Amino acid sequence: MKSRLKQKFAAVAASGAMLAGVGFVPAQAVSVSAIQPSSTVVAPASTLKTVNYLAKANRTVRMMSSRSRSATLIRTFSTNYTLRVDREYGSWVRARGGGKVGWIAKAHLTRTTATTTSTSPITTVSYRASVNRNTSMYASRSTSSKKVQTMFRGTVAQVTGTYGSWLRVRHNGKTGWMPSSHLTRTSAALNNPGVTGGKEVKISGKYTSNRAGLTDRYWSKSAIRLYTVAGRKVRITDIPANSVMYRDIVNERRGGSLPGWYFVRTQGTWGWVQAHMLQRTSTAPTSNSRGITAAQVKRQTNGRIPNSMLVAVPWDPEKTLIAAPALADLTRLNNAFKKRFGHNIDIDLIYRTRGTQDHLYRELGPYIAAVPGTSIHGYGMAIDVPEWTKYNFESARFKWLKANSHKYNWIHPKRLEKGSPYAEYWHFEYVGR
Repeated sequence: MKSRLKQKFAAVAASGAMLAGVGFVPAQAVSVSAIQPSSTVVAPASTLKTVNYLAKANRTVRMMSSRSRSATLIRTFSTNYTLRVDREYGSWVRARGGGKVGWIAKAHLTRTTATTTSTSPITTVSYRASVNRNTSMYASRSTSSKKVQTMFRGTVAQVTGTYGSWLRVRHNGKTGWMPSSHLTRTSAALNNPGVTGGKEVKISGKYTSNRAGLTDRYWSKSAIRLYTVAGRKVRITDIPANSVMYRDIVNERRGGSLPGWYFVRTQGTWGWVQAHMLQRTSTAPTSNSRGITAAQVKRQTNGRIPNSMLVAVPWDPEKTLIAAPALADLTRLNNAFKKRFGHNIDIDLIYRTRGTQDHLYRELGPYIAAVPGTSIHGYGMAIDVPEWTKYNFESARFKWLKANSHKYNWIHPKRLEKGSPYAEYWHFEYVGR
């Protein structure tokens, strides 16, 4: 029986060839043991056509290892992805795309412009584009492909090619693909961190104000990240829009000056920021025009107050951010202070994000920084004056603020009075509505 089966198989193979997978196998190379049941229907070789055209996916399609829905999945392609077809076999076509070759159901592809050459459909271009959201760079033109690197909002990268709705992008020494909707053409300078410079800077000394004797002042255009090492190691993830920052040239040079990056002091700490994310003026509102109440603010997550509930202190040179309902009473307190001392209250910090509080707690410990999630700064309802002698416990300014701030719904908490292990002369809290 086995001998007759071998003879019959050889006779069939001799009249043509047997198609296996995507190639042809000589009959003498196939043993009886290779004849197994299969979900792939073997049709006569005449059904295989050699072709050369482009086809566009009309839905999310699956590329398989053979002509069967139960075959191994090679990868998927999104709608409108264009592939090159070089074989047709019944209801299947063999296609190339994203560096892969496999079989796709013909009904899932729509034939586009025919071609007899192997010219690349990628159009070469050269311009810069700014990332308009936090997103990713992909290894191929599919969001299901490997992620090459994270691309943060505001990053400026070089665009080198286009393919349908995708752009080929080069950034930080890497090349990949991004949806064109995630990029906006720009003339801004590239801000690639590169492979040198921007190392971590260690600054010694006591925690003091943002100023640190610096005068080169900026504000953040939008929420940004502060880096310990430029472009590589994140220090704080949630520095809010319109946060004041001072460029520190001396320490910037110590860290290795890097085009497109500044070393700055902000939020009581320091680090690297992308220069194009900074502006010379604050754009924050300077009044509580929405009628936000303290109760509304306190219903928010500590350190996660939305921008709509924050305003800038208009008489403060740094336009420090504060919870909207606390501004009016702080202004009244400041007017009285100015009448007594001839100048505005010096402000070091008011609103502090959760990410900043986490960082400061790790850096400074519980005797200086509050446990994350418990600080009144996290609601934008506490002010710190600078840690200067003219505001210490023995100063006329502190004594006046201690005696009068409650008239304007601001107090110096008893837990921070002189003699306490947590004594702070610089801290005042809002108790109004």
